[in-house]
Amino acid sequence: MNLRQDFSRNLKARRKQLGWTQQELADKCRKTVRYVNHLENTGPNVTIDTLETLAKALDCTIFDLFQSARGKKRAPKTDLSKFYDHKETSSEAASIDFAIGVLKTERSKYK
Repeated sequence: MNLRQDFSRNLKARRKQLGWTQQELADKCRKTVRYVNHLENTGPNVTIDTLETLAKALDCTIFDLFQSARGKKRAPKTDLSKFYDHKETSSEAASIDFAIGVLKTERSKYK
């Protein structure tokens, strides 16, 4: 499985574990049902803000949403250099740096 599949599977599993419908999760996150459905079916890319909102609503960490299928907790291993291939604005660079910091923080909790 890749990260997107892990995320989609974990998002759906956590929602069901809480006994929520897609509508209930969408309402708690101020998203549409269609968007939640797309996320659960490896749809669109998700922003850090959305990851944070989903994790808070589901009472879990962002890291939990990327847990591997084998049940071993691991931090996502993604080559982020591709995000630096274009000339990003300072805002984009700050967002990327923030995302990396969040992932490192979450990863350190499980070492």
